[in-house]
Amino acid sequence: MRRQPDERLWRNLQLLCAIVLAACAIYLCTKLIVAGRAPLAAERGETNPSGWGELASNGLAVGDPGAVHTVVVFTDYMCEFCRVYEGVLENVRLHHTADVKIIYYLFPLRTIHPGSERIGLSVLCAARQAGFESLHYELMRRDAGVPVELMLDSLAREVVSDPDQYYSCLDSRESFSELAEHMRLGMAHDLRLLPAVFVDGLQFPVAPSEQALLDLVTD
Repeated sequence: MRRQPDERLWRNLQLLCAIVLAACAIYLCTKLIVAGRAPLAAERGETNPSGWGELASNGLAVGDPGAVHTVVVFTDYMCEFCRVYEGVLENVRLHHTADVKIIYYLFPLRTIHPGSERIGLSVLCAARQAGFESLHYELMRRDAGVPVELMLDSLAREVVSDPDQYYSCLDSRESFSELAEHMRLGMAHDLRLLPAVFVDGLQFPVAPSEQALLDLVTD
């Protein structure tokens, strides 16, 4: 008789574990379904955001300004998912160099990536002197074992022509305002995950796969 409470407790624990596992499975399946439906939803125009003209005409651009297709990406240099997804974006540009331009917005996740705001300011300041494209790709291709802060300091020393101006820029009101504007635009579109991707005015709930992105920019 003494063993009955232990057996009951064990059955309850088993039931609880089964419920937790089922909940996790439902959550993951939902994520996969959403990811799979993202291109279809975009084709139907269900995710068409307001303010696309503002997104497409500002930010940090890479590619031909006259390109037919525009991809907008909100990113964080300390976000590992963003770094991995950069490979997808590079492949798309490789296949459609003249047809696609990518506009980046910096969206530092300060609560989980301490220092990301400072990195965003550093990128904005260095880009004013050396251009954004090469600096961006160097940061995204960095060795995972090298802290982005250290690499950025090294790159800044190598690429900027006026170090005094660069370091003055880091603490300037103008730089903080520019980064704040990037973040304002992101929050205005209720970003939930990074990288956040928009293609020709269509906002995706999750970043589309490489094939889905290629399909969207192929006329």
